[in-house]
Amino acid sequence: MTSSGWTLHNRGFARTLVYLPGWATDYRLLPKERLTWNVLAPDGLACDTEGLADAIAQLSAPPVLVGWSLGASLAAEFVQRHPAAVNGVVLVSGQPSWALEPIDTLREALAVDSRAALRRFYAQCFHGGDRAAFASFRRGLESDYLDRFALTDLIAGLDALAAATLPHELIAAPVRCLHGSGDIVAPVADMVRWANDSGVPIRVVDGASHAIIVRDEFIDTINGLQRG
Repeated sequence: MTSSGWTLHNRGFARTLVYLPGWATDYRLLPKERLTWNVLAPDGLACDTEGLADAIAQLSAPPVLVGWSLGASLAAEFVQRHPAAVNGVVLVSGQPSWALEPIDTLREALAVDSRAALRRFYAQCFHGGDRAAFASFRRGLESDYLDRFALTDLIAGLDALAAATLPHELIAAPVRCLHGSGDIVAPVADMVRWANDSGVPIRVVDGASHAIIVRDEFIDTINGLQRG
């Protein structure tokens, strides 16, 4: 199924999750072959959720919404507008609001040398305990990402990050958070504080980087939602 920039990757499972990717990545970074879910995802970069409500309406049942990094902010914004459209929300490596100084620095770096700026950003995403996954990313997706993404789309994503905030009340159940203790892109302390203030359960994975979606703990959490 394809609908207004969204594609359903039907893998023959009974349930579907919507995956909202982080900045400068697409659904291919998600190890969907290890997930026991069908996956509805944007066709390219996600800077907003335009068309998502229509795509969800074509599903047989409400999906779970999983947002990573920028995608976590987009997920929260979507569920505020469409609370009945989803059956739960998982915010992965998110932030209550994103610090503007690193965004401005990245914006300036993109203008000077976009490929070098992206390489540095990807290295930060995997910084810490995910070296093998980073090596695999560099051998595979990184070169395609460097060639594929237009500068205008990357800047639009940074604009979305700069404007994003997480409200303390998300109108969906269940809502949960997942974060890596070694995340240098989205500081874990800020998200723990938001989760505690909001009454949202959060799991912090020791040593995990910003790119926690490549780890077994992420896969186990998402697959476990079917039993939980």
